[in-house]
Amino acid sequence: MFTFDNRVVLYGLQVKPGPHTVTLSKKGKGALYYSCYLSYFTKEEDVKGAGNEIFIKREYFKLVPWAEEVKLADPAIAATPSGLQQKPLNQTGRTELRAGYKRVPLVSGDTVNSGDKIEVVLKVTAKNTYDYLAFEDMKPAGCEPVEVRSGSRWAGGVCSHIEFRDEKVVFFVGLLAQGEHVLRYKLRAETPGVFHALPTTGFAMYAPEVRAISDEMRLGIKDTDDTGTDK
Repeated sequence: MFTFDNRVVLYGLQVKPGPHTVTLSKKGKGALYYSCYLSYFTKEEDVKGAGNEIFIKREYFKLVPWAEEVKLADPAIAATPSGLQQKPLNQTGRTELRAGYKRVPLVSGDTVNSGDKIEVVLKVTAKNTYDYLAFEDMKPAGCEPVEVRSGSRWAGGVCSHIEFRDEKVVFFVGLLAQGEHVLRYKLRAETPGVFHALPTTGFAMYAPEVRAISDEMRLGIKDTDDTGTDK
């Protein structure tokens, strides 16, 4: 009992193709406790998402800037007391310039221009309530996060801390309630080329069997000159 380390480990070619049988047996009274874990990598293209207890769907959106002038209503007329007949709002003649972004969905294989901003949305579904999870989103090599400072993050009450690393963005979640949740951040397309964004990985830090991956994503980036013409 003191010489056996309670582990049986098989590596690489020791696990050959085909079915395998593992037999556990004991003598005497009492319970037998055991666990089994499998980790592997794949060389296939376009890896598909999978999960156990938690599930991740990753979406990319191109952020297209827009701006418009809006005529402002007369505040005195707009504040007509309730119960009285509403009158059409006159215009003061003043205008306000409003700006923002339109979100254009991107699918795997789409191309954006260098300099474009991309919003990454991670939709996380949990079958039960879990604590102490991490979600590692692998970014395309030609993109960089818009934010550069890691630290505490509210993120709708889900994420307690976020880290911007060279190859990925990591969200740390102290408590993930049962149901659907959203994590998001922004990237900037920079280096021209065609890049793979490997699957997002989510896992419970103290319960390895609770984990998930998203679909793989391919993204093309093309360069433009100062006039906006494709090079």
